[in-house]
Amino acid sequence: MAPSMPRPNEKSAPRFESSTDPEELERFFSRLEELFNKSVVTMDAEKKKYAVVYTDIKMEKQWKVLEHYVKGTFEEFKKDILSSYDSTLAGDRDAMQEMKQLIHRYRLSLIQERSDYMSFKWEFQVLPAVLKNEDVCSNRELVDQFLTPMSDGLYNSMKLQLERLNLLAGKTSRDPANSYTLEEVMASGLDVLQGVFSSMDRK
Repeated sequence: MAPSMPRPNEKSAPRFESSTDPEELERFFSRLEELFNKSVVTMDAEKKKYAVVYTDIKMEKQWKVLEHYVKGTFEEFKKDILSSYDSTLAGDRDAMQEMKQLIHRYRLSLIQERSDYMSFKWEFQVLPAVLKNEDVCSNRELVDQFLTPMSDGLYNSMKLQLERLNLLAGKTSRDPANSYTLEEVMASGLDVLQGVFSSMDRK
C-alpha cells in the first residue's frame, strides 16, 4: 500500500511560504512531485490541492486565483506559478542592474554640487522600493550604494551631519552595522549642500 501524503505540519512536508526565497520554488515542486510518485497521486485536481496545502494563507490565496488552478492540468498550474516568480526575479535583477548603471554613470564625475546631487537622488530613490520590498537589498546595502558616487568632501560632511542626529535625538550610540536609514542619509546630503556644513576630505 502506498504511503499517504504528509500532513502540512509534518516535518517531512515540503513548504513554500510568502517569506520563502523565490529561488527555492523549483526545489519545492521537485520535492512535491517525489511525494506524488511515492503516494501514487495521479489526479491533477489532487496535485493542485496538495500544492496549495503546503503553503501559507497568503500564498494559497495568490495561487488559487491563477488561471489553471480551477481548470487545467497540474503542469499548467505549475507553469503559471513558475512564470509569475520568474517575472518577479527578472524585475529585481532589472532594478539591481539599473542601480549599478546609475552609480557607475555618476562615479565618472563624483557628486559635489547640489544640482548633481538632486538629479542622482531623484533617479536613485525610485529603486529602493522595489529592492527592499522583495528583500533584495538591505537598508545598509542601499545606503552604501547611495554614498558611492559622492565626492570625498561631500561624503565626510554628510557623515558629520548624520553624527549630529544622535545628539539631537539624545542618543549616544547606534547599531554600527546599520547606523542610519536611507532617508536620513539622503536628507543629510541636502542639509550639507544647503550650507549646514562645509566640505572636508574623506578619511
